[in-house]
Amino acid sequence: MAEGKPPYGDIHPMRAIFMIPTKPPPSFRQPDKWSPEFIDFVSCCLVKNPKDRASASELLAHVFIGNAKQPNILCQMIMEAREIRENQIQWNNAGKKRGHCQGMVG
Repeated sequence: MAEGKPPYGDIHPMRAIFMIPTKPPPSFRQPDKWSPEFIDFVSCCLVKNPKDRASASELLAHVFIGNAKQPNILCQMIMEAREIRENQIQWNNAGKKRGHCQGMVG
């Protein structure tokens, strides 16, 4: 999911449902793009046996979570993206009001 696709996303969903519990957990296609802490965190989350899997409390204590940036950084990025989107919508709406063929003489 980190890479934008679910595990076994390239095969039929019914087949994937049966493969997920029987096959080893998925790995990253390009592990060099990810930090070792992130890869380890995801590996901890993907342990199949619940008895062996880290608890939520243990995962919250993981170094990857501990090194996470403050949420206000994400909020700022979201606000900037919204502003860009609103500007694009306004620009598109202004173009529709003028008409698609701006060079026409009428």
